[in-house]
Amino acid sequence: MNGLVPQHCPDSLAILDADHGEEVTFGQLLDRVTRTADCLKRELGRGLVFHLAMDTADAIVLYLACLEAGCPVVLLEPGWETGWIPSCRLIIPMRC
Repeated sequence: MNGLVPQHCPDSLAILDADHGEEVTFGQLLDRVTRTADCLKRELGRGLVFHLAMDTADAIVLYLACLEAGCPVVLLEPGWETGWIPSCRLIIPMRC
C-alpha cells in the first residue's frame, strides 16, 4: 500500500470509532484496504468512484482502497443526493 499503513506496528490502534464502538488496528486496516482495493480493481478497473465521506472506519477503508487501486475518487458530503441524483442519472447509468 502507499507506504502509510505498513510502516506501523500491526497491533497498534489505527482507527477508533467511538460512535460505533469499533477499534481497528493497523494490521486489520491493511487487510481491509487490500481486500477492498482488490475488489475495486476486479469490478471497476480504474473507474471513477463517488464516495460518500462519512466519519466511519468503513469510509476510511474505502477511501484508502481507492487510492491503492488507482481509482479517482469524488468525495461527497452527506445529503448530496438531493441535488445530484437527477443530474447523475443523465450522465452515469446507475447499477442496482
